[in-house]
Amino acid sequence: MRLVVVRDDSTGKPLRILTSLLDLPAYVISLLYRRRWQIELFYRWLKVWAGFDHLFCQNPQGITLQFYVAVIACLLMYVATGRK
Repeated sequence: MRLVVVRDDSTGKPLRILTSLLDLPAYVISLLYRRRWQIELFYRWLKVWAGFDHLFCQNPQGITLQFYVAVIACLLMYVATGRK
């Protein structure tokens, strides 16, 4: 294991990341962590606002269709109500 300490750009505070990636530089690990956090926030949005709690289908086409329906429904609700 490796402890990587990087500075958060928005707050200036140190951010400690414990990782098993030994061959990557610290800035790459911090970029990967930030991208992963954005993906986690997107999945949280899907679960909370789009009602994407469980999958109705297991094949890729069905999952894609369910995703598009959920996003379109959220956009239509936003247009109708003006609320996020």
